[in-house]
Amino acid sequence: MNPMEAMEALLEDGADAERQSEAMQVLIDDGSVWSMEGSMGRAAMGMIEQGLCCLGPESRRDYWGNRLPARGEVQDGTKGSLSFANARRTEMGLPPVREAA
Repeated sequence: MNPMEAMEALLEDGADAERQSEAMQVLIDDGSVWSMEGSMGRAAMGMIEQGLCCLGPESRRDYWGNRLPARGEVQDGTKGSLSFANARRTEMGLPPVREAA
């Protein structure tokens, strides 16, 4: 899924949690979500905290200049890490987050 398809998926009515989280992960991975309107950044952070998504492969800055760490910069098993997201997603019956290309 490319970023344009991800935006369309987030805007479509009735998209399931798996499609929504996959779409948000694309925008987190490419960093574009952090320069969008505030509600998108808050939604991304909410999905990271719930374990539906993880931090991106590279550190980024949000609209306000706050630094967001890369997924490899947080302790394994904590919020934002790939292992935390995949453990939570398994509990929810969702497929694991795929590593960014």
